[in-house]
Amino acid sequence: MEDPLKLGLYVLLLIPGFIFVQVREYHLLREKRSQFEKSLDIILWSAAIWIVACTIPFWWPLSASRTLALDETKRALQNASSPGWLKVFTTDAALFFGSVAGWSFVLANVWGIGRKAPLSDAIVHFITGRDWYPSVALKFFEQNIERVVVVETASDRYLGVLHSGPDSKEDPHIILSEVSSLPKRGEPPRSPEALPMVSSVLIRFDDIIEIQALKPEAAEPIVRLPLLRRIWNVMKDILGGQEEN
Repeated sequence: MEDPLKLGLYVLLLIPGFIFVQVREYHLLREKRSQFEKSLDIILWSAAIWIVACTIPFWWPLSASRTLALDETKRALQNASSPGWLKVFTTDAALFFGSVAGWSFVLANVWGIGRKAPLSDAIVHFITGRDWYPSVALKFFEQNIERVVVVETASDRYLGVLHSGPDSKEDPHIILSEVSSLPKRGEPPRSPEALPMVSSVLIRFDDIIEIQALKPEAAEPIVRLPLLRRIWNVMKDILGGQEEN
């Protein structure tokens, strides 16, 4: 029974690295990697985090718990057959492990947010000649979230707010909210028409012919009727259609 417990402890030690890698990649758009590359990244970051956690004591809360947890874990790993093996799962160990995982989460967020800052991006671009976006399209979507855009497909042309875009090359859709219909190319000009009862539109990325991000002052043309008014208009259309039949 001791060996499975020991293996479980080693697996638990990978959790801070897993948290760090996942949170960092949430902020920094990356191309899809193989499972081997991602697993190796988690293992290496876990090792680095635990080296720092075990050698630098002053930035961990409850330093007494940290010392006790390290001593108990060391004894357990040195002598797995000891009757005191299960004592490694103590309150002190839980507090220390939780603080390490918590710091991993905080530092990954700081890393991701700081990496996307204009100054950081400018420095990296100056040194390497490229930014951190894996594609031009992903850069466009990342920089224009919650902005008014015009999206043209083969069959429709929409005006709306870019609610969400792909965060990887494998994500094939975008979502528009506050959607209005625009005349297609070649049609007579007209004002944007709100789509009754439509909250958002899911558009496949491959179907997009062109997408334009508008300036903030261009948001005024979006006309959204009150919800009850839109419902009433739809009901009139339905009732009117039934009467004609």
